[in-house]
Amino acid sequence: MKKTGFKSGLMLVVLSLSFAIPSYAASSNKEMEKINYSELKEANQAYFEYVKSGEKGGFGDKKAIKIKEKYEKLFRDNPSLEKEYAKTIDVYSEEAINKDINKTIREISTGAQIEDEEIKFVQLDDGSFYSVEHTLTKLPDQNNNVQTLSDTPWSSPYGSYQDQYVVVTYHFMYPDTKLGLTSFLNFTSTELSVYDTTDAGTWSQLPLVVVNASTAITDNSSKNSSDYARTRGSYIVNIVGTNGVALLSFRAYLNSDYTLVEPLMYGVKWTYSHSWSGIQ
Repeated sequence: MKKTGFKSGLMLVVLSLSFAIPSYAASSNKEMEKINYSELKEANQAYFEYVKSGEKGGFGDKKAIKIKEKYEKLFRDNPSLEKEYAKTIDVYSEEAINKDINKTIREISTGAQIEDEEIKFVQLDDGSFYSVEHTLTKLPDQNNNVQTLSDTPWSSPYGSYQDQYVVVTYHFMYPDTKLGLTSFLNFTSTELSVYDTTDAGTWSQLPLVVVNASTAITDNSSKNSSDYARTRGSYIVNIVGTNGVALLSFRAYLNSDYTLVEPLMYGVKWTYSHSWSGIQ
């Protein structure tokens, strides 16, 4: 009989907890109903068009600005609601941004031509978006001259290069955040080497967004097509909410791989690839 009584008591506890949870969830859902996702998406769409156009002088869409002011007031009075909303933003979501970002990176990695600057924008379901930027630059030689030999995709003259790629996250309510990895390369007839790396290209709007960045050379040379020189950038991003309280934090990693395929008469044939891992 005691055994039966113990089971009944346990059942009562479980049942009482199961009834308590929907009550909390209902309260949270009611608060979330104050958020109009359609108008937030519309404002993000206006910001997307502004950024993609390359216009200068500041974002001036009056309707989007009014929407931003509306939610700044709402979140200032209810910081817990802003935290719940932040969890739904696609550009800060591991599942949403990780889905296709490496495909996007591969699409801009079509060839290693000098001074070839590429940028591609991708908009996500809620209107927030990101961009991937890539630039390869030939550095001056010891006499401060830049070789003018024409290069073709995947072949470049001997010498030193700066290879940079940057991932930028955008949401009209929060500051743009840039994560950059810049690698410095040298090509000779026998080796492709990485001699330095920095977080150049990284940018955040302090104190609203703080990025702690570090970069490293993980393999410093490639001498054949089965050998890789590698660099890596590590980033911790902290975003502050409307009321100045910590809103969300995530980690991300940028990776660059370089391979010497074969030496040519005046340069080298080589390949590179970039990749992203995050948000974590």
